[in-house]
Amino acid sequence: MRLRLGWRRTGGALLAMFAVAAAVAIPSSPAHASGFPAAGGSGWSWSYRYTSGTDLSVAGGLPGVFMRMSGSDVDGNRTLFPLVLDTARDGFCAGVAVYDSDGNQVIAPLITCDGQAFGTTRSFRGDATVLLFQANGQGIISGGFYFETIPGFDGDPGMRTAGTGFHWNYTNATNFAFDMTVPGASVQGTGFHETSPDARGARFTIAWTGGSSCVQADIQGEEPTIPGGNTAVACPFGSPGSGSLRNMHNGVVLRTFAGSHALNGRIPMPFTFAS
Repeated sequence: MRLRLGWRRTGGALLAMFAVAAAVAIPSSPAHASGFPAAGGSGWSWSYRYTSGTDLSVAGGLPGVFMRMSGSDVDGNRTLFPLVLDTARDGFCAGVAVYDSDGNQVIAPLITCDGQAFGTTRSFRGDATVLLFQANGQGIISGGFYFETIPGFDGDPGMRTAGTGFHWNYTNATNFAFDMTVPGASVQGTGFHETSPDARGARFTIAWTGGSSCVQADIQGEEPTIPGGNTAVACPFGSPGSGSLRNMHNGVVLRTFAGSHALNGRIPMPFTFAS
């Protein structure tokens, strides 16, 4: 039950951000969500990583879309420098938008067709939520898109250290890899699409990398199934722990705990909007 509440909260936060973005780039009444992109998950990726206590490196991809973002984070005061490229002449444009914890834009959405766009956000505190998308010529999402959030860590500034981060990428249409790092723990895993088109499975390992206590990770879908074997623990100087779960629907959510540190990450289910 405790896990179920956590997954519901994640979904609600994303829906709230989705509503904010609708006024900018997403049609308020899209015709339909068409399921999977034509090529499955191929080309979909996301990562953020602290390269030092004050510097961030962010990247993301969709078919024909590439985004890279450097950033500074000085005691929680953030400035990001997004660059987005349209890398394929496929009839889509490429776009990125960034929001703060309250759902306010910190930069006007960047959209480019067969080119690139670059900008600088205003300085802000708290979470940074990134919307990466394919769009039509009017700047309306008409293809793949996803949201990802970089936590602000205001309640745990010790997370702002080199190595902290989360990454996932599709290695082909139906398989993906992911990893997460927090001070004291490292998680690596792989996942796959189930026979059902909206379900996925995944397996992972967690390794202790420092500190005086055991570390833990768990995985779950945004529409919870009954947990079983989806939690893993690793203890000081011991062997890595492992876990797995099948039949996860919508986003796959990974959580890692190490001492006072905790981090959540979400691997979205690839799908498209058609307008």
